Amino acid sequence: MPSEIVLKGIGICPGIAIGPPFVFTKTTLEICPGLIEDKDITNEVARYRRAIQKSHKELEALRREFLQDLVGEGLALIDAHLVLLRDPEWMKSIEEHITEQKNNAEAAILATLAHYKECFSRLKDPLFQSRFTDIQDVANRLLKALSHRTKRKIDKLPPSAVFFSDEISTSDTFWTKKAGVIGFVSRKGGPTCHAAIMARAQGLPYIVGVDVSQVPVDILDTVIVDGETGVIILNPTLEHRETFYTRQKELKAYESKKLKDAAQTAVTACGVPISVKANVDYSDKLGPFNHAIDGIGLFRSESIVMDLRLMPSEEEQFIVYKELLDKMGQKPVVIRTFDLGGDKNVHHNTTEDNPFLGCRATRLLLREKHLLRAQLRAILRASYFGTAHILFPMICALDELLEVLSVLDDVKQELRESHVAFNEKIPIGCMIEVPSAALIVDKIMRHCDFLSIGTNDLVQYTIAVDRGNSLLNHLYNPLHPAVLRLIEHVSKEAALKNCPLSVCGEMASDVRYLPYLLGLGIKEISVNPRLLHTVKEAISQITLLDARELAVNAL
Repeated sequence: MPSEIVLKGIGICPGIAIGPPFVFTKTTLEICPGLIEDKDITNEVARYRRAIQKSHKELEALRREFLQDLVGEGLALIDAHLVLLRDPEWMKSIEEHITEQKNNAEAAILATLAHYKECFSRLKDPLFQSRFTDIQDVANRLLKALSHRTKRKIDKLPPSAVFFSDEISTSDTFWTKKAGVIGFVSRKGGPTCHAAIMARAQGLPYIVGVDVSQVPVDILDTVIVDGETGVIILNPTLEHRETFYTRQKELKAYESKKLKDAAQTAVTACGVPISVKANVDYSDKLGPFNHAIDGIGLFRSESIVMDLRLMPSEEEQFIVYKELLDKMGQKPVVIRTFDLGGDKNVHHNTTEDNPFLGCRATRLLLREKHLLRAQLRAILRASYFGTAHILFPMICALDELLEVLSVLDDVKQELRESHVAFNEKIPIGCMIEVPSAALIVDKIMRHCDFLSIGTNDLVQYTIAVDRGNSLLNHLYNPLHPAVLRLIEHVSKEAALKNCPLSVCGEMASDVRYLPYLLGLGIKEISVNPRLLHTVKEAISQITLLDARELAVNAL
C-alpha cells in the first residue's frame, strides 16, 4: 500500500467524509469566436436565443429534480441563475455585440463576460467579487448549449466520492450533489462562496487552500476529509480509518440528538417557559425545524427581492406567504414588510451619503406606496390560510406608524369591496430598532398588538457604530448600558400594558447575551433555526433570579 500522506488546508464547512477521491480537471470548451456577415445576423441572434431556451430548460429541470430534497440555499442558487440567464442588461449587451459589432454568439458572450469581470474586479468587498462566479457559470452554460456538447461529467464520478478541484463553481455543486458527493476540497474558495453555501446546507465538509494538482490520484483508494480542522489524509492507515469512522458516527449521533432536543419546549432552570421562534429568509426550508419552533418570529420579506433580484408582484408574494403559512399550520408567522435600503440596496438604486440614515424600510415604502399596497394586499389575502402577523420595520415616529396603518385600512377596504377573504383581526406589530421608538413605546403600543425589538439596528443607532465596519468592531457592543436600558424600558412598558414583546435580533441567537435578555424581562425570542438546540440548551441552564441580578449590574 502507498504511504499515508497528510495535507493541511482551511476548513470552511465542518464534517467528516471518508471515501474515494475524484480529482476534477475542467475541460476546455471548443469555442470558435469570430465575426459574421450582415446576412447572418438574424440567424445568429436566433441561435443565441435558442441557447438561452435550452439553458433555461436545463435549470428548470434541475430545479424540479432537486425540489423535494434540496435545502433552500440550493434552490435560491438555481433561482439566481435563472434570473441571470434572462437579465435584460445581459441579453441586451450580447445581442448588441451580435447586431452592431457582428460578433458570433460565442464572441459576444465572451466579450460581455470580460466586461463584467472588469466591473467586479473593481469591487472591494470579497463577497461581491465572489458573485462573479455565478455570471461565469451562466456564460459557460450558454457556451455549452451553443457547442451542443452532451458529455456528462456525472458518469465519471464513483459513488460517495470526495470531490477535488482547483475551484468549485455553483454549477459544479449542482451536478455533484446529484452524484452523491460527500465532501469538497479545492485550492480557491472561501466561506461566502456559493459552493460553501451549498456544502453547509447539505452538511458536507469543505476544505480550501489545497493545491489539488499535487494530489496523486492514481495511487489513492481512500481519503479522509475533516472540515473542522482542515486536515486531509490520503491513503489513511487502518488506525486512522477506524478513528475517523468512530468520530463520524459520534457526529451523526450528536446531530440526531440536537434535532431531538431542539423539538423540546424551552424552559429555564427555574421552570419558566420561554417562547422560541425562528428568523426565516425566503430561501430557508425549515424541514425538521417546523416542529421545533413556536412559530416564525420574523420572516424577512425583503429576502424575496434579494434572492430574485427583482421586485415580486402581488401574486408572487401571495404564493410565498401562503406556502409559509401552510407549512406552519396554526403557528404564528410574523411577516415583516420590505426592509430595503441601507445595506440592502436592490430596488432603491439612488446613491445616498448616509444610506443607513436615509430612505430605507418603511420610509421607502411610504414614498413608493404602490409597493406597500401590493405587499399588504398579498399578506392580507394569505392571512385567510393561517395565522399571519404584519410587522412594520424602522418606525421612528408615531406619524409614520399612523400613516402605514392608514394605508393598511385602505387596502382592507379594497379587499372587502372586492369580496376577497382575509383575517379582519390580523395582529399588527412595530419593530423597536431606533432609540426614538424605544423612548415613545408607550405611545406606539396604543396602535399595535405586539412589539419586536430588532437589536442589530438598535445597537447600531444607539451607540452610532456602523455594524458592518470592521474598524469599529471593538465599539459595537450589545451590552452597552445604554442599549440595555432601552431594552429594559421597552420591556417594562410592554409588561404594564400586557403587550406581547419579542427580541428578533442577533442578541437572541447568541448564548452570551441570553441571560441579560431574560434578566430584562424578555420571555419570547426569535433565532436562527440552526441554533435552536444551542439556544434552548442555554435557556435550560439559566435561573431568572441570577439573570436579573446579572442584568441589573450591567445596567
